[in-house]
Amino acid sequence: MLFFTRFVCWFLFAVLIYSGIAKPSLAQGEVLEEEGDANPVPILEFSEVPLLFPIVIVEGQPDVSGHALQDERRLDFEERGLQIQDAIKEATQGIELWTRCGILASVVLGVVGALLLWLTLKRTREANETAQKAVAVTREVGQHQSRAYLHIEKVEGYWGDVTGREFSPLIYVKNTGMTPARWFEVKWKYFKLDRGSKLDSVEKFFAEVRGDKEIKFMRYMALGSQSEWSVRAWPADGEFGEGLYRERKGKRLFVAGVLRYETMYGEVFESEFVFSADPPVYKFERKEGPEEGDTEETRAIKSFGVSVNYFSNSEVPFKFSRPDCNLKAYQRIQ
Repeated sequence: MLFFTRFVCWFLFAVLIYSGIAKPSLAQGEVLEEEGDANPVPILEFSEVPLLFPIVIVEGQPDVSGHALQDERRLDFEERGLQIQDAIKEATQGIELWTRCGILASVVLGVVGALLLWLTLKRTREANETAQKAVAVTREVGQHQSRAYLHIEKVEGYWGDVTGREFSPLIYVKNTGMTPARWFEVKWKYFKLDRGSKLDSVEKFFAEVRGDKEIKFMRYMALGSQSEWSVRAWPADGEFGEGLYRERKGKRLFVAGVLRYETMYGEVFESEFVFSADPPVYKFERKEGPEEGDTEETRAIKSFGVSVNYFSNSEVPFKFSRPDCNLKAYQRIQ
C-alpha cells in the first residue's frame, strides 16, 4: 500500500511539473555549492505538492543522471588515467635511474674485471718468466757441472841429444770434466829470460803467441772424461835449442800458449798456460829393450848357456813448474 501511494505521488508530481503548475522557490534561502564550482546552484523545494519527502533539483542540469554520470565517469577515468600516467612516468624515471646505475655498475665492474684480468695475466707471465729463468739456470748449472774441463796438466822438456838442437817439450792435456770434449787444439811458443830476473807480466808472451801468424793451432780429436793426452811439441828452432843448452846455467825457459776446446753442448772455451824451468844438463838412463832377433854372435853366446839382454838409452825429461801469474782460464769464446 505504501509503495502504491508513493508511485501515485511521483506520477502526480511529474504531471504538475510538465504542466507548469508547480513553481520553484528557494527554501529558507539555502544555496547549494559544489566543490570547485564558481557559480552556486540554488536548492529548490516544492511545498505545493504533498509529498512524503523533499525533492532536490539542480538548476541548469537535467534531473536524470545519464549524461552527468557519463561525464563524471569520463572525468574520473581521465583523472585515473592521469594518475596512471604519472605513476608510469615515475616508474619509468625510476627504471631509467636504475638502468643508468646498472650501466654504470656494469662499466665499473667491467673495468675492475679487466684490471684484475690484466693483473692475473701479468702475474702469470711473471711466474712463467721466473719458471723459465729457473729452468734455464738449472740447465746452465747442470751444464757447468757436467761439461768438459780441459787444462794443461804438466809440461816435460826433452833435449833430444847433448847439443839441444832437437829440443821439444811434451805437453799433457787433461779433461777433468764429466763429459768428453769434441776436439781440442793447442798453440804455444818458447821464451827465455835471464835467470834471476823478475817476471813482471806474461801478457807480452800471449801477445806474441796470438800475434804470430806462423804459429798454428794443432788440433786433436775428442778427449774423454777424466782422460789425459800428451802432445809432442814440434822441435824448436835448432839454433834456439842449441843456444839455450849452451846458456842453460844463466837462462830460464818459458813455454806459453793457448788451449781451446769444444764441449758436448757446442760451447768453445779457451785457457792460457805458462810453464817455466831452469834447463838442466842432458841426462839419460839405460833400460832393457826387446830382443831384436838372433844373430850368429848371439846364438854362439847362447850356446854356452849365457843369457843375452838388450838395453836402450832413454832420456830423462826435466820438469816444468807453474810460475806465479794471472791467466785466463775456462773463458767462453763461442
